[in-house]
Amino acid sequence: DAEIWDCYVNHYYGYYWDELEDAGVAKYYSALGWTKASWEEGGAEPAIEDLYWNELSETEKENAINLCYFEYSWNWIGLDDW
Repeated sequence: DAEIWDCYVNHYYGYYWDELEDAGVAKYYSALGWTKASWEEGGAEPAIEDLYWNELSETEKENAINLCYFEYSWNWIGLDDW
């Protein structure tokens, strides 16, 4: 279904910030340092984007999990390497 695809495959990257709010996930992106401006206007990504899963705090991991990330997807490990 579309909701599963948007979360697990796209992690909502095709959404505008208002759509993230409507989907109830903007709060997780906010907790990871994203803002409406950085999301929509191509501003600097939050520093957390440069961290590996094992460098995230437990709270950051919880927020990432709510966006359907887990260690392999957060670290951008290709499916062939799972």
